[in-house]
Amino acid sequence: MYLGVVCTAETSQKKSDLKVAIYEFSLKDHQFKQLIEFPLGYKRDPLDATQGCDTIDTWKPWSGIFPKQCNYPLGARDPISAFLVNPQPILSDIDFDDDGSLFVGMMDRGGLQTGQNQPGIAKGDTLNYYGFMSGDLLRIQRNSDGTYTMESNGKSGKYTSAGGSGSGVEFAHDKGASPGGGEFFYDDYWINGQNGIGHSELTNGGIFKEPGKTEIFSSAFDPIHKQYLATGFIVFDTRTGKRNRSYAVYAIQEGALGKSGGVGDLTGICNPAPLEIGNRVWFDQNRNGIQDPSEKGIDKIILTLHDMQNNEVEVGRDTTANGGQFYFNDFNVTGTLKRNHKYEVRMKTNQTLNGI
Repeated sequence: MYLGVVCTAETSQKKSDLKVAIYEFSLKDHQFKQLIEFPLGYKRDPLDATQGCDTIDTWKPWSGIFPKQCNYPLGARDPISAFLVNPQPILSDIDFDDDGSLFVGMMDRGGLQTGQNQPGIAKGDTLNYYGFMSGDLLRIQRNSDGTYTMESNGKSGKYTSAGGSGSGVEFAHDKGASPGGGEFFYDDYWINGQNGIGHSELTNGGIFKEPGKTEIFSSAFDPIHKQYLATGFIVFDTRTGKRNRSYAVYAIQEGALGKSGGVGDLTGICNPAPLEIGNRVWFDQNRNGIQDPSEKGIDKIILTLHDMQNNEVEVGRDTTANGGQFYFNDFNVTGTLKRNHKYEVRMKTNQTLNGI
């Protein structure tokens, strides 16, 4: 088991006290082993390009004080909408690359403290606030000797992304914004309606990687360029750090959480179970129509399945076994079982009741 811990600096309010540690917990001897520790005082991209908000480019210590709006056009308070940008780190998710390296999803506590078009909580505050959730996605390389190394300047292990300063590609939104310089997952920005970069650091901390695939999903706000007040997912290439595609669950929707983090964790689900018809033939000794505990299943009974919407044609055959069990599925049905279709299971009554 793996556990991520954040030192929040809530008491000292010093950015130098912000740090993360990741531990491995042994189920055998119930001991914790620290895998890596790293500070959170590194420079980040500005979450929002609006004047006044564009200077917020680091993680901040946790705080229970409601922050002031950061958008002050021409020095005056915006009477319509107040932007809240107050990124406070939570290590919200850990996932694994195929070589054992770690992907770390960082969530912004500030997004959890706010919402979309939210009334102020202070007495006499007449502003409506729009919260922003500014997380992060980091890669930590597992080395051959079992140690771990944080990504640095767009490089992690054998992989190098275009986010590094020596890549030959210039990103206005990515000026050394990671623990070691340019970000490995550098393609985490949003283009506004004026074709400028309106937001950076879009990820929200929920991540998922399917083993064997070279992609990682991350929750994100404004994941699709020029679509705003949105939240959804961005899919990154785990070898290059480039964005492959994006999805929005909602955008410009009344009652949604806007940019403040309306999507939680991500997980993979298996394909739906195949259709089956079955399950048991038993000897109903007391003839009450109920499978009583003492009543035995009957093996070696041949059953047939008939398509009642196709001239009652026999489409499957099975023989009961393992206590009277039988199943019709794609392994023993001609063609395939159809949903919302009429079938009938039949049994010839002249068969021997084995073991009864």
